[in-house]
Amino acid sequence: IGCYNNNQLIEPISTEWYLSGTAEDFDNLFDVNIPFSVRQKFVQPSDLKRYEAFVFKALDDTGRIRLNDTELKFLFNFFENHFHKGNRFVIEIESVLYTCTSCQKYLQAAQAYAKSQGKILEITFIAHPDALDTGIVRTLKKK
Repeated sequence: IGCYNNNQLIEPISTEWYLSGTAEDFDNLFDVNIPFSVRQKFVQPSDLKRYEAFVFKALDDTGRIRLNDTELKFLFNFFENHFHKGNRFVIEIESVLYTCTSCQKYLQAAQAYAKSQGKILEITFIAHPDALDTGIVRTLKKK
């Protein structure tokens, strides 16, 4: 996240890591022997009650609940911790999979909200071109 006032960078560019799923899913995915320094790189919602209110009606195009998507975790953390700091934000989201259409809508809604507040969100999304679904992800190697 690059946080600017107009074209002046006002804080160091930050890198944040997110993982889809609940805190329990996170614990189950990683071996308990993973060093704390690695585990703490992944951002979890700082206030669970506020996060639950934020994602209360987050649904995908088919009506499935999307409460634990990485994009929603990112947006919650962004609005809680970064939005008040500047008037232009350059955000690069990198993921193995492309973002789903419902999360694309949430990112577009965030851009529209920022615009209504006189701010700019420039969002670039980078995904692995061969990752069509989670089954394929297991066979990919980082380039």
